[in-house]
Amino acid sequence: MNELDGRLSAWNPVRAADVLDAAASADAADLLQHILSQPITSASQPQSLRPRRPAKAWIAAAAAIAVAAAGIGVSESLPGDRSAHTVPSGLPVIGFQQGTSQGLATNAVELVDYATRAAALAPVFVPGPHDWIYRDLRQINPRFGPHGYHEVTWWEVNLHHVFFLDHGKLSSGGSSTGGCAGQLDGWPGCSNNLYRYLATLPADPAALRRILLANNHSSPAGAFRAIENLMQDFALPARFQAELYAVLTGLPGVRFDRSATDFAGRHGIGLYMIQQGFLKMEIIINPRTYTYMGLLWLVDKTLIKYGKHLHKGSIWGWNAILGSGIVKKAGQLP
Repeated sequence: MNELDGRLSAWNPVRAADVLDAAASADAADLLQHILSQPITSASQPQSLRPRRPAKAWIAAAAAIAVAAAGIGVSESLPGDRSAHTVPSGLPVIGFQQGTSQGLATNAVELVDYATRAAALAPVFVPGPHDWIYRDLRQINPRFGPHGYHEVTWWEVNLHHVFFLDHGKLSSGGSSTGGCAGQLDGWPGCSNNLYRYLATLPADPAALRRILLANNHSSPAGAFRAIENLMQDFALPARFQAELYAVLTGLPGVRFDRSATDFAGRHGIGLYMIQQGFLKMEIIINPRTYTYMGLLWLVDKTLIKYGKHLHKGSIWGWNAILGSGIVKKAGQLP
């Protein structure tokens, strides 16, 4: 257990006077600094944040992002058929699994603490080359019109095939192989090698934060966007998600939101940052399962930007991940 994890566990529950009010009004970095400034006390049942991720496990899953980077998938209007008529299968459904909930997270410190302890209870899972990555995404973006779109996709981990749901019917989207699959903003190298890179990263949140800042020109805003991009495009195990939450709460300018809503109308909590002085970028998280739910980009003040008159409260981007995970065949749901 690293220093941060030990002190988070020792301070659970955290005194309301120290955290609850400050979580919504002060930088989350100050909260963690307050914890780190306290003496270490004994924590019950100490557990390490995660075992070292086997490189081969992450390399096997890397193929999935190549499909996402290539834009393979289908879009359908939200008012249309929303049901997922999937292929029946007796095959077992597999990872990534979540650990048992440790309680309702009501502030930034509880989120990191509970997510870390829950993740330690989750089984370690290694995707095989013929497993499938499933994602159900609903999103609205001005580039795609006022109604948004809905996509349900399955990507084979070895990148040989992709399937999508087309008006309730499972359809082939072809295949994509070879070469560099592009680069995810804020992360080095080709996207199809990104899982290999993630396997080299330290588990300690402070060390991980330093690397993410170095990869993004020492910009906290850039590091925030990099994490948002990763959570949006990649299936991540619970342990690594918990580490990223710890990194986010240690970035200057990141604040905690007690009430956030995704594009599907589900209520959660949020970690957000004001970017470029006018745009609120928020990562929405389930407060009981600590899983990533989606994102919201909201104009924070009225101004003229990029030659357009932007009104406070207008939406730049909003989505919801309704389902995701690793399954045994295309058409199966986790």
